[in-house]
Amino acid sequence: MKTKFFALLALVLGMVSCAKDFAPEANYGGEVDFTLAVSAPELAVTRADDTDADGKNNSHNSAYGAIDYLTDADWNGVNLRYILEVYDVADDYTNATPIKDRQVKIVDKYEPVKFELRLAPKRDYHFVVFADFVAGDVTVDTPTYEAQKDLGLHHVIGETLGDITIKNDKINDECTDAYFGTLDYNPSHNTHNNNLADQKPLILKRPYSKVRVVATDLAELNLNVEPASVEVVYTASHATAFNAVNGNISSFTSEKTFRGNYNELFKDVEKGGLKNHFYTADYDSRTDVSKSGVERHTHMTLFTDYILATDEQNTIQFTMTVFDKELEDATKQSIKTTAFNTQIPVQRNYLTTIIGNVLTTATEIEVSIDDNFASELNEENVNVKERILLETLINGGVFDLTEDLTITAPTRLKGDAVIRLNGYTLTYDIPSDMEGTGEYAIMTRIENGASLTFVGEGKVVSDGYIASVNEGGVLNISEGTFETESCTLFQSNGGKINITGGEFKAAPYNGDHRYTINFMDSKKQEGLIEISGGRFYKYNPEESLSENPAMNFCKNGYWATEDGDWFIVEKAKDGWYDEAANKVVAYSANDLLKWCWIVNNENRSCNLDVMRNISLPMYTVEDAAADETYKYTTTPITITDGVPSGSNWVTAGAASAEKRYIDGVIEGNGHSINNVTMCSSTQVTGFIGRIHNGEVHNLTFNGANIYSTSSYVAPIAYVEDGAYITNVHTKNSNFYGAGFVAGISAELQERYYNSQYPDGRQKNLPATRMENCSVDANTVVRSTGSVAGGIIGQLYGAILYNSTSKANVTGTVNVGGLVGHMWAYYADRHAYIINCSCEGAVITANDDVAGIVGRSEIHKQTSGTYAYNFIVGCNCDVTINSNGTRVGAIVSYNSHDVNYTSIYGCYAVSNLPVIASGNAKAETSFSFASAADITAEKVAKMNEGVNEYNAFAADYVFPDPFTCKQEMLLPQATLW
Repeated sequence: MKTKFFALLALVLGMVSCAKDFAPEANYGGEVDFTLAVSAPELAVTRADDTDADGKNNSHNSAYGAIDYLTDADWNGVNLRYILEVYDVADDYTNATPIKDRQVKIVDKYEPVKFELRLAPKRDYHFVVFADFVAGDVTVDTPTYEAQKDLGLHHVIGETLGDITIKNDKINDECTDAYFGTLDYNPSHNTHNNNLADQKPLILKRPYSKVRVVATDLAELNLNVEPASVEVVYTASHATAFNAVNGNISSFTSEKTFRGNYNELFKDVEKGGLKNHFYTADYDSRTDVSKSGVERHTHMTLFTDYILATDEQNTIQFTMTVFDKELEDATKQSIKTTAFNTQIPVQRNYLTTIIGNVLTTATEIEVSIDDNFASELNEENVNVKERILLETLINGGVFDLTEDLTITAPTRLKGDAVIRLNGYTLTYDIPSDMEGTGEYAIMTRIENGASLTFVGEGKVVSDGYIASVNEGGVLNISEGTFETESCTLFQSNGGKINITGGEFKAAPYNGDHRYTINFMDSKKQEGLIEISGGRFYKYNPEESLSENPAMNFCKNGYWATEDGDWFIVEKAKDGWYDEAANKVVAYSANDLLKWCWIVNNENRSCNLDVMRNISLPMYTVEDAAADETYKYTTTPITITDGVPSGSNWVTAGAASAEKRYIDGVIEGNGHSINNVTMCSSTQVTGFIGRIHNGEVHNLTFNGANIYSTSSYVAPIAYVEDGAYITNVHTKNSNFYGAGFVAGISAELQERYYNSQYPDGRQKNLPATRMENCSVDANTVVRSTGSVAGGIIGQLYGAILYNSTSKANVTGTVNVGGLVGHMWAYYADRHAYIINCSCEGAVITANDDVAGIVGRSEIHKQTSGTYAYNFIVGCNCDVTINSNGTRVGAIVSYNSHDVNYTSIYGCYAVSNLPVIASGNAKAETSFSFASAADITAEKVAKMNEGVNEYNAFAADYVFPDPFTCKQEMLLPQATLW
């Protein structure tokens, strides 16, 4: 059973002097004006017309009470009546007589009311308020307010509120509901000049327990059988009279029969008037496919009723018969009769739910009693407005701030709540003795099916999280200021967060603000964060690290621009195609898609300028040929065990055999492209598929997740024949494929050159090169087949210069911290790794695994000439795990018996040999197990190796000078 609570009418008492202010000990000889304010029946009353933006009306829920349930249409048929009586405080109010005339207020829709009184000081008063429903045409003047006996729809009011008779003659009528409350009060005890905020509130409660029976087996009935009416016979004694003055129930009867029809319950008709009170929310909105294959409702509230009860549990018994026709129809047949002869518990202001298979023979029934009617809070020190706010954050409703308020208890929101800030501040203050406890760390947890909306200017300030949006919940924010002393304002724990405006500031976490809006990794497949407006302090929602690297929370078509310490989310600037320059200027993901479509379908030479950091949204992409672009769908991408459910990018430059590569210039301008997410089964997968004689400069790939069941997987999958890649970086990314997988390029190759040596031999001038590139330690490269490298999968007659990898690399064979496979295939077509380093990588394989190059291979031409593999001025410090026999510190294996793999002036921090197997020229390179192994002699030898290489390559003429930037062991050396 849940914590007991009372949630209905809140009475606030106050005093106002009739002539002048009185000091606390003033003479109270005369009467004093007195105001009794009656407010907030049921507290969630503002759900009365509970239709949200998507048209869903949540009020038709059989767990709710009358005021929750009634919509605008219902209020046309009923009014709400408040009756006040005042008594002298006495020990027994059984036959008490009011000391003042009864006052009555009747309103045609719920609203707070006030009763004005004149009271004598130094006298103890007992106030009694009873509220119920009357017909819609009844006012205080028709008839006069003194004649109230028969005006109530379900209550006969006697001479006093101590004599109320129940005339409940039908079930499923929410207007049976009623509310009452009492308060003892002495005006002379008010020493603060009638300041209402100083008074102890009175929370009214129902005299009733609500009972409902919910069938869960509706879909199991035959298609031609539907419940149309129900008859309920109570077989145990229950009360029919209520004394609101002292709270007692009386006039017990042993039998009562209720009969009720269901008018077109499941034909989706609008509920009209009082005759058709049926339910379309919560249990009653559930459907499933029946055994016949037809989707049908599965749950149905067969009846609800209000039973007079006490604060302690007592029991009822009844028999329920469900018919397939109206009760008056002579052809009606009984679907089932169920006798509830067990002890069905009821308790004042509690909801008793009987749920199970009550329409078919496989009977499984559960009985529960809970406090869905009201708040789980009963702290006496919480003032009325704070209590109403708390209960709104539990049950839902609309709450208007009319002053600054502070709450100190966390809530779990089960309904739809709207908080109107109205320029005031709502503060969540964690009590000092509760700091550090998980329950109090979050102001509101929005549960499945619930929503919380903040409206208007004002501020919400919290010690902890403001909201955790659990799976199925929704948080909406359009304006206002939100601040927390914690590192997180809101988190999506499987729920949806929609932000269209406002200002947001959280405390830093380990020096940064990455968790300001947090996305829980474990629930990302259900959750969604969309931001299309607002200002964020030191937090970029377009590149949110959160718990997932570089997620883009900005809605498609929006971006975050930096303004000092703030990031402002606004409508994205549209890019354009510059026809004269043959260039797409890109500001957004849609601009990138336009460029991709052009190079894949029209012009492989189209250039690209990236003008800002761009994050691809986590939605699948599709071909929109009619608009000459690709476009994003509304299908979100989820990632399960590293495998994306779809792709938010189409590989550029691998669209067809005719236009299989790009030969334009891609200029990143120092910006990043985030969240490239792909799931592929075709060869060559990446942001760029093939680039031939083109260029990529100054670009970072952040948070990429590229998965393929085929080979050649990397941000720039295939680089060939004169292509130039410089200052390209990979961070926080994952690459997975069946072979040839790497952190930047799966293959870097050169096949064509045309210069000659002075003696007439063809001079090896590889134009394909990559320089000044890096891969960070948060990047994982995994190949389930051959060839995996931290930066390059296969280096084939090309140049890798001045680059670094810290990636974690995994493969089966040919695995290296920098390059998986280095190959000088054609005559004089040398391959180069110059001034590069790798560290921290965990490399696993069988054979051919090493710190820098997994396998070095030389191919002998029929002419007898060879090409060379040069590794010069490099170093590595990696962890290698392998069960193979060919495992080296720098190179695992040279595939030819001639020393055409030349390792000049390199070193590794490792216990492994420089080269594990095969011959190589490696006399000037070393593996150091510890600093003690570093001697002046070995340093001199490494410098000698660099000089030897420089002399060998002195007549090589390259487009740019390659300068060896040595680490601590080697001086600066010019390689060419």
